Amino acid sequence: MESRRQLKMARVIRDSVSSTISNRLSDPRITGLVSITEVDISPDGKNATVFLSIFAVDEPAAKKTFQAIQHAIGPIQAALGRDIPGRNC
Repeated sequence: MESRRQLKMARVIRDSVSSTISNRLSDPRITGLVSITEVDISPDGKNATVFLSIFAVDEPAAKKTFQAIQHAIGPIQAALGRDIPGRNC
């Protein structure tokens, strides 16, 4: 069972990552709709796993979008560090 703090952090991470992908990334390979479906946070709050769903025109476009998001992990983590106040960011 997740604590309220974990649920709150998951919500903040979900909102920050979603905002970063939709507003801050300008990669032309990102097409279609990218939705953050779930965020799992470790009990100590140091690690988080973000699950996403990509709705694209076809499978190759979805794969290109996923590759573009993987390529942009650094900027996404930097934006997340700016958006989340705390010791573990």
